Amino acid sequence: MAFEPYMWPDLFTAPAFRRLDERIVRMRRREWDSRRRSGEDLDRLENDVARVALLARALAELGLKKGLFTREELLAQLLESDMSDGAEDHKLAPDVVMPGEEKLADLEPERPPRRRRRAR
Repeated sequence: MAFEPYMWPDLFTAPAFRRLDERIVRMRRREWDSRRRSGEDLDRLENDVARVALLARALAELGLKKGLFTREELLAQLLESDMSDGAEDHKLAPDVVMPGEEKLADLEPERPPRRRRRAR
């Protein structure tokens, strides 16, 4: 318990301060847990991206070495694939990732999901 009960004894009771202190401790623990989980999630995502980048590089290098395609053909395919989601942004939307499938780009911007408020 802190010094507050001694400064304002007529405003709050000792049990009220104790409940407040316990609530603060619980909130700090939840925040710490959330930060730890977020860090773990970020580490997993970084590892996934690194593995995908390695695979993409290895496949491109192998195709070039075997003469399956030229560097210019690879670059042209990259540009075509980049535009398959409707935007030249050097990335690919998750809903058009599967190769070999012809899909029209969804030009309607997707609305972010609404966050539900938790009942207290």
